[in-house]
Formats: sequence, C-alpha cells, structure tokens
Amino acid sequence: MREGRIAITGIGMASSLGNAVQACAAARAGLTRITDLEQTEVEEETLRTEALKGHPANWVAGGFEGPGRLLCLGEAAIQDLLFHVKLKPEEFAGTALLLQLPDDFHQQTLLGRGATATATSDFAPEDLPAEALLQATWKSFPERLMALTGFETRPRILERFRGGPASFAHLLLRARNLLNSRTVDRCIVGGIDSLIDGGPLLAARELQLTRTPNSPVGFLPGEAAGFVLIESARAADARGARIQALLGPVGIAEESFDRFSGTPSTGAALFAATTACLESWSEQDGAIGSAVVNLNGDPFRAMDYGSALVRMTSARLPTSFRLVLPVDSFGELGAATGPVSACMSVRSLVRGYARTPHVLVLLLDERKQRSALLLHHPGTAP
Repeated sequence: MREGRIAITGIGMASSLGNAVQACAAARAGLTRITDLEQTEVEEETLRTEALKGHPANWVAGGFEGPGRLLCLGEAAIQDLLFHVKLKPEEFAGTALLLQLPDDFHQQTLLGRGATATATSDFAPEDLPAEALLQATWKSFPERLMALTGFETRPRILERFRGGPASFAHLLLRARNLLNSRTVDRCIVGGIDSLIDGGPLLAARELQLTRTPNSPVGFLPGEAAGFVLIESARAADARGARIQALLGPVGIAEESFDRFSGTPSTGAALFAATTACLESWSEQDGAIGSAVVNLNGDPFRAMDYGSALVRMTSARLPTSFRLVLPVDSFGELGAATGPVSACMSVRSLVRGYARTPHVLVLLLDERKQRSALLLHHPGTAP
C-alpha cells in the first residue's frame, strides 16, 4: 500500500560539479574542482602570499556576488529539476515552494565578539553585509527566483526559511504536513548557499572555520543549490511520475549550546535526533548501507559525530554503514547541505550503489540544532 507514503519524484542541483545527475556521478567517482579563490593569505613560515582554495560553481554563478549569486545557483537548480520532472503549468497551482536561505549566524557571532582589524588580519566589521539592508532582499527572494525560472503559474505557497544545515529537516516536516493535510499536491523543497561569497567567507575565515595555508583543519568553502520534489506516493502514481525514493522518519533535536560557546560536544543532540529518526527501526527492516554526514574538517563536528556514534553503538542503533561526505566533493555548503545530501542519497538509491535500500542522512551544525532523516528505495516497505 502506498497510502500515506511520501515520495521523492525529482531532484535538481547546481554545484561546482554541475547539475544533479552529473554532480552525483562525479562525486561517486571521487572527482572535485578545487580552485584558487580571489582571497589570499600570507603563509606565516615562508611569507608567501597564497590563494585560498574552494569549490566555486563559476559555470553558473561566476561574476555575481551576494543575493545575485544565490539567484543564479537557485535558478539553475530548479531548471535542472523541472527538466526531469516535466510538471505541467497547471500543476504548479497545487505546488508549494519551501526555500531555505543562509542566515547571519557566523556574522553575528563574529560581531558579538567585538572583532576588529589586527596586525595579522584585515577584517573590519563594516566589511560584513548590513543585515538590515539585506532583509528586504531575503523577503522578496522567492518571488525573484520564480520570476527567473519563468514559472507560468505561481506556486500556491511560497515560504522562506533561514538557517544552517540541520534546519533542512524543518522544511521536510513542513512539506509532510502540507501533503498529509492535502493543502497542496506536491512540494519543491530546497536550499541555496554560497560560502565563496565575500561576507560569508570572511566571517567563516575570521572564526577559524576554514582551511587556510596557516590552518590544516577546517573546511574548504563551496556553494550550491539543491531541490527535491516530494509528493504523496498516491498522487505520484496518479500522474504517472517515477518514484525515485521514499521519505522516511525525520528527527530533530537541540543542544543547549552552539559551536562557539566553548562547551565541548558530547553528541547528545545528534544522538537524540538519530534515535527519533530510527525509533521504529528494527533489524528486520534490513541494514542501513550508507550514511551521508556533513563532517567538514572542523574538530567540533568530528567530536560531535564521534560522541554520537558511541552513544548509537551502546543503544544498538545501526552504525556499520559506509560514510559519505558531501564536503569531499562540494566543499562546505551551509544552508544547501541538506538538499544536496538528499540528492546524493536519492541518486545512490536510484543507481543501486547505496549498498542497501536505506540511506541515513545526519546533519550537524554550528548552531544548536541537529537532525537526521531516512530515505528508502521505493521497492521497500518500511
């Protein structure tokens, strides 16, 4: 029976490795497009100026910055999605677009520290984008994105969220509620972010989150947009859509502290989110073959994940999965991490390299939230 089951019937991406199908295949093959960025840093031992490294998507966003860069990424990803799903114009009237955009958590953390320019840094608070000036842009962002994509019919619901990687789970739960209540027939759920851009990269660099010539730990910045089309399996069958994956349970939990509080992570929130996601799971459901986890080179996230893994082992939750790290292929993606992880998971199920019919996605964050979600092959009945 497909009644009540939520299906993923399409995916779309724009990343340093191209669109969804191309990028996921390249990621599986271990390909990257790490490139020198415009930003530089003086290497302390040799005193040589070296360029920072990153994963820019210059094929689609080159020459743009700020919200304009995000619009380029978002348009390319939605067009990629629409190319494959072939929605009819009248079907958009029953569609919701749930869009996640980056917040200003890193910038506000930096400003809260009273950071100023130093002898080894050219940072100045005025270099960061003024949040008040960006509010109007963020508010109108979904409408601008729809205008660029050329939708003939406006989606019934346009909602904008702002947050980090783990916030993607809230969009999925919102979409599930809209579908279960039959408020809409389908939801396009996704996120866009760029840490290549000046302000976000500057803040992350000053917070010592990025890998630089003087720091061997941290992430290489990336940028992407990712979207998934989800609808009830019943509705997908009715319109003859190909079901690529089924959305399983989603778990969300919060720590009492964030990455910059100075409190060491014990993995409690990630464990709680994973437990909520897998609470109805049993060995009879089969093994979880792969886990897509957004570890990114940050020691805090490594400790968080490692501690949660110990708790999961003690609780006899599945832990013998193959680890898949989106950061290896795309760099740190911020608010786009969740949808890109979902796209990678769906393609692994479609192409059969997920090992088993079940893929776990774990989303860590510098903020307090942690989340987990489970995706299934459509041929399974979890």
